[in-house]
Amino acid sequence: MNLSLKIVLVMTTALIMSGCTVYQHGPSAHKPHKKVVKVVTPALVTEHNSPNIVIVKAKPTKQACTKHDDHWHCKAR
Repeated sequence: MNLSLKIVLVMTTALIMSGCTVYQHGPSAHKPHKKVVKVVTPALVTEHNSPNIVIVKAKPTKQACTKHDDHWHCKAR
Protein backbone atom coordinates (compact mmCIF):
# COMPACT_ATOMS: atom_id res chain seq x y z
CA MET A 1 0.00 0.00 0.00
CA ASN A 2 1.24 3.43 -0.70
CA LEU A 3 1.74 6.04 2.02
CA SER A 4 -1.27 8.25 1.22
CA LEU A 5 -3.64 5.26 1.34
CA LYS A 6 -2.23 4.26 4.76
CA ILE A 7 -2.71 7.81 6.07
CA VAL A 8 -6.31 7.90 4.84
CA LEU A 9 -6.96 4.47 6.37
CA VAL A 10 -5.47 5.48 9.75
CA MET A 11 -7.38 8.79 9.81
CA THR A 12 -10.65 7.06 8.90
CA THR A 13 -10.11 4.44 11.61
CA ALA A 14 -9.31 7.15 14.17
CA LEU A 15 -12.40 9.12 13.19
CA ILE A 16 -14.66 6.06 13.50
CA MET A 17 -13.16 5.07 16.85
CA SER A 18 -13.47 8.60 18.25
CA GLY A 19 -17.18 8.57 17.44
CA CYS A 20 -17.69 5.22 19.18
CA THR A 21 -16.12 6.09 22.50
CA VAL A 22 -18.46 7.15 25.29
CA TYR A 23 -17.43 9.68 27.87
CA GLN A 24 -19.12 9.20 31.23
CA HIS A 25 -19.69 12.46 33.00
CA GLY A 26 -19.20 12.77 36.73
CA PRO A 27 -22.00 13.80 39.07
CA SER A 28 -23.65 16.99 37.96
CA ALA A 29 -23.46 20.01 40.22
CA HIS A 30 -26.79 21.34 38.96
CA LYS A 31 -29.49 18.78 39.59
CA PRO A 32 -33.00 19.52 38.36
CA HIS A 33 -35.43 20.44 41.11
CA LYS A 34 -38.50 18.30 41.53
CA LYS A 35 -41.77 20.14 41.23
CA VAL A 36 -43.83 20.10 44.38
CA VAL A 37 -47.42 19.29 43.60
CA LYS A 38 -49.81 20.99 45.98
CA VAL A 39 -53.12 19.27 46.46
CA VAL A 40 -55.86 21.83 46.91
CA THR A 41 -58.80 20.36 48.75
CA PRO A 42 -62.08 21.92 47.65
CA ALA A 43 -64.18 23.52 50.39
CA LEU A 44 -66.98 21.01 49.92
CA VAL A 45 -64.62 18.07 50.54
CA THR A 46 -63.27 19.61 53.76
CA GLU A 47 -66.84 20.15 54.96
CA HIS A 48 -67.29 16.38 55.25
CA ASN A 49 -65.43 16.46 58.58
CA SER A 50 -67.03 19.67 59.85
CA PRO A 51 -69.48 19.43 62.79
CA ASN A 52 -71.41 22.44 61.42
CA ILE A 53 -72.36 20.68 58.16
CA VAL A 54 -74.96 17.95 57.71
CA ILE A 55 -74.65 15.58 54.74
CA VAL A 56 -78.04 14.81 53.17
CA LYS A 57 -78.68 12.27 50.39
CA ALA A 58 -82.15 13.51 49.39
CA LYS A 59 -82.61 16.97 47.93
CA PRO A 60 -83.62 19.32 50.78
CA THR A 61 -86.72 21.46 50.27
CA LYS A 62 -86.63 24.11 53.01
CA GLN A 63 -82.92 24.49 53.74
CA ALA A 64 -80.25 26.35 51.82
CA CYS A 65 -77.83 23.59 50.81
CA THR A 66 -74.99 23.08 48.37
CA LYS A 67 -74.90 20.15 45.94
CA HIS A 68 -71.77 17.98 46.04
CA ASP A 69 -71.38 14.80 43.96
CA ASP A 70 -74.36 12.59 44.89
CA HIS A 71 -75.30 14.36 48.14
CA TRP A 72 -76.04 17.79 49.63
CA HIS A 73 -74.21 19.85 52.28
CA CYS A 74 -76.56 21.70 54.64
CA LYS A 75 -75.76 23.92 57.60
CA ALA A 76 -76.56 22.33 60.96
CA ARG A 77 -79.26 24.10 62.97
